[in-house]
Amino acid sequence: MLPALEGEYGLLPASESPHRATLEEIFDLFVTAAPYSEDRKSLWMVFPSYVNKLRATFPTCRVLLDGGFTTHKPWAAPSDIDVSVGVDRLHFNALQDWQQAELFNTVAAGGQKIRVMGGAIDASRFQLGNPDKLAYWHEHWSSVHSADRTIVEGLRKGYVEVTE
Repeated sequence: MLPALEGEYGLLPASESPHRATLEEIFDLFVTAAPYSEDRKSLWMVFPSYVNKLRATFPTCRVLLDGGFTTHKPWAAPSDIDVSVGVDRLHFNALQDWQQAELFNTVAAGGQKIRVMGGAIDASRFQLGNPDKLAYWHEHWSSVHSADRTIVEGLRKGYVEVTE
């Protein structure tokens, strides 16, 4: 079960990250009980299918969520669901380019990021079994951004790992 959110930004406690939660628990806290619920529902519509596709492709993957979607920030609806997926390198390298592009962001010729699932999911990956990569995501996702996108010094937040 996810803990109560804290402070003016509506954050998960940083000390317990990752917070393990089912899709239902995530939906209840970050869609139903969150500000901008209707906007969040439109993002959520594709998320369970995305997780199912990940798990069918990478049976041992870890799915981590962060970003504005995993807060109750009062100033704006989230524009996507930020996801980082821990995958086995051999399984990832065995995929065709088009299969990788269906699951993870790509970069267009002009340098623009192309998100997956119609732009609803900002998906990156890290190598399972690589503690440096996991530490990078832990540090990156524990930072808090204000309404003007600057980092709020001295404030840390938690993130979520999908368990089902």
